[in-house]
Amino acid sequence: MNDNRLILEYLLQTGMIKKTALLGKIEQSQKTGEAVLDLLIADGIISFDQLALIYQKEWGFEIFDPARHEINPAVVRNLPVEFIRSHDVFPFDEGPGHELWVLMSDPTDQKLITQIQQALNQNIRIFVGPKELIRNLVRKYYFTDQLATGDQMAKSLDIADELISEGVMRGASDIHIEPYQNTCRIRFRIDGVLYEKNMLSRERYKSLITKLKVLAGCDIGEHRLPQDGALQINFQGRRIDLRLSSMPTIHGEKIVLRILDQQQFFYRIDELGFSEKQKSQLAQMLQANHGMILVTGPTGSGKTTTLYSFLNALNTSRENFVTIEDPVEFQMEGINQIQVNEKSGLDFASGLRSVLRQDPNVIMVGEIRDENTAAMATRAAITGHLLFSSVHTTNTVSTITRLLDMKVPAYLLSSALRGVISQRLLNRLCPHCRQERLLTISEKERFAYDGLVYEAKGCSICHGTGYQGRVAIQEVLLVNRQVREAISAGKNYDDIRHVALKQGLLPFADSVLAQIQSGNIAFADGLAVIREEAEWHR
Repeated sequence: MNDNRLILEYLLQTGMIKKTALLGKIEQSQKTGEAVLDLLIADGIISFDQLALIYQKEWGFEIFDPARHEINPAVVRNLPVEFIRSHDVFPFDEGPGHELWVLMSDPTDQKLITQIQQALNQNIRIFVGPKELIRNLVRKYYFTDQLATGDQMAKSLDIADELISEGVMRGASDIHIEPYQNTCRIRFRIDGVLYEKNMLSRERYKSLITKLKVLAGCDIGEHRLPQDGALQINFQGRRIDLRLSSMPTIHGEKIVLRILDQQQFFYRIDELGFSEKQKSQLAQMLQANHGMILVTGPTGSGKTTTLYSFLNALNTSRENFVTIEDPVEFQMEGINQIQVNEKSGLDFASGLRSVLRQDPNVIMVGEIRDENTAAMATRAAITGHLLFSSVHTTNTVSTITRLLDMKVPAYLLSSALRGVISQRLLNRLCPHCRQERLLTISEKERFAYDGLVYEAKGCSICHGTGYQGRVAIQEVLLVNRQVREAISAGKNYDDIRHVALKQGLLPFADSVLAQIQSGNIAFADGLAVIREEAEWHR
């Protein structure tokens, strides 16, 4: 086994990887020369974030935070570039007593640590970071002098690589590049919140924009109109898709890069946060061979992720799966995916009309936006097709009333609809620094709960935010006979919801309370959702 043996043995002993998977990667490593850990990460068997937490908890190494740890150019070149590149290490700062701070991807490699200490003849402190980040830093700080001053495209490529790699590593969904009169601001959207990274000069901003537009297939000569494009990169052995959107502003083009990381996008249904009762209701919906299943919620609530999870769960070679999307988020093996193109006349309604002539079994329509699409989707669902789609509504029952407002006849809707899933995403508390507290007397009385609750604090692992990732809260409405009869009879919102609650609908408030009790979300965040729901139903 190679120098990763300590961490590999730990992963094996704790059951985080299986022996058969490890033996397969060792054999592959012997053939290719790649590190076993790199192969495990590339195949998604383990993530570097998981490794970093193990290094911190088990061996006490600190995780490198690009937003908090600054690079000291005076110490960067303390090691020869050949050594840096061959071992994926990076000296980045000095601590008390001239202690050199060194970034490594595998801090358990004692042989390499000894080599560094002997080469420098000084004490070192090890920080942990992924290889991709280390290599970006090496390119940036070791090869700047080799770039010709006029070669702005090469510089911009380094900037683009660094931005995208850091965005992927930190789990960002979007990168914002925003020009102002004298500077350009870079921000990452992480868990729904924008965090500022740094500022660029106007010169670097212009070269960066040009390079990104070239990579995304946009017209670099067009600055007055919005443009859309797409590009791909390879990060730690996996493909990352990016969508580029440019918008002219008074100081230049603002660029937003949407990061579509398949490793962070496809989930099994068991991983989506549904309760056991809700998973049982979903199983009943998905067993149907025809009908309509809708996922609802505001923008950014994970509707597409849930829809893709349903498709993945059902996808077999024995049936014809077709999607109509705007845009196609990810390419899925074994599924025919259609991109909406309204300029050429291909919208959701016309696309669905054509798809019905293609002998489909399962159809996904990205969104029901208008009466034509609603009518076509409903008729497809009652003529032997299983159809998935999304709607922008507040909760499950309001989805029914929205479709009725779109002039779908009540008798058709009651026959077509199999179920509705409504969801939202809330920031998940960082498990390493969350603070517990007792409820006040008034809070206990209001929520009939007498346990501990948690609040956000902030640490190096969560970049000082107090949060790490997001958690879904859901309502699942299984349309059974009683609910179907209420819809068909033309009942109003309150009456249908009353029937749904009697038939087992767990409202958002119940889902929120469960997440508060488990310590996944802050009490204040959950309380805001409960109050919003109470206002809606008042």
